[in-house]
Amino acid sequence: MKKTSYKNTQFVLIGMAFLSVAGLTGCSKVELSESTVTLELGEELSDNVADYLENSDKKVLSSAELDLSAVDESKVGSYSAKISYNNKDYPFTVNVIDTTAPECEATDYLYIQPGTVKVDDLIRNIKDASETSSGIVSCEKKMILLHAFIQKC
Repeated sequence: MKKTSYKNTQFVLIGMAFLSVAGLTGCSKVELSESTVTLELGEELSDNVADYLENSDKKVLSSAELDLSAVDESKVGSYSAKISYNNKDYPFTVNVIDTTAPECEATDYLYIQPGTVKVDDLIRNIKDASETSSGIVSCEKKMILLHAFIQKC
């Protein structure tokens, strides 16, 4: 039976030590599930780190920090966010969009008169996630536009 050389034994031990250290520190891989998150205006953004990471283990989830401080969920726009883990940042973008049309209730009657009509007189209620306002429409050439607006409601 052959004796193993001291050099080979040393090489194997160093290799095992390296793999052990790499296994303890490097296996907790952090990978974002998406580089861009899209949020509809009026919806709430999740503050759960697991919702933004792909296949992360419990160790990562317990010590990763989610930073959504720059995101304004109440305004349409593009915002920066990040997850920090092990002194490294994983940035991603949050896009707040408004694709939901406003819902409004029109009055049961229609004013037909020359001059200026207040839109507020023709609409009972407007519901929208963003700030919705009504304005004044001149009747002279915009009656068709006003009629189309009321039909949309």
